[in-house]
Amino acid sequence: MGGRSRRVGDPRLPERFWRKVAVDAATGCWLWGAHVDKHGYGDYRSGTATTTYTRHAHRAAYVELVGPIPRGLVIDHLCRVRRCVNPSHMEVVTHQTNILRGVGPAAKNAVKQLCPRGHPLSSRGANRVCLECERARVARGRRIAKAIGFCVACKKEAAAAERRMCVLCRDRQRAYIKEWRARRGRTSI
Repeated sequence: MGGRSRRVGDPRLPERFWRKVAVDAATGCWLWGAHVDKHGYGDYRSGTATTTYTRHAHRAAYVELVGPIPRGLVIDHLCRVRRCVNPSHMEVVTHQTNILRGVGPAAKNAVKQLCPRGHPLSSRGANRVCLECERARVARGRRIAKAIGFCVACKKEAAAAERRMCVLCRDRQRAYIKEWRARRGRTSI
């Protein structure tokens, strides 16, 4: 890989590949001029007379001019031009790295340090959340449920006199506590 030259017209790719490439002198990109898929990547058809297959032109160029792409890794366009087939503008990375280097929502959210209200974001599993806003949201929901008279267990409407639990859930809870205490040798509720 180290001593292999990468230049337009390299004989490791067929002439018909190079006829579809135009060099942008300002950026150094080798722009694919043939069919481009709906995502902006060039499509290159290769194979024999009886069997042909289509693959992305940038992947074909990388494999022929640099080497194989390891399983589980993808090509990242460092130049951010999807039509570019210049292997010098590509790097083999994980899918996650490729996504985080991009300009999509995942990349934008990954660099955020504060929630919209200015509180710091913290990691909770795979998600980043604002703990202050989350606590306020849960408390607000409880206040509303209590004011309206919803049962905290089954979320059905409960009579105001019964406060936090409907009769059915309260009876279930008392029966469960009674059984639990009986198993532990206690008898009173």
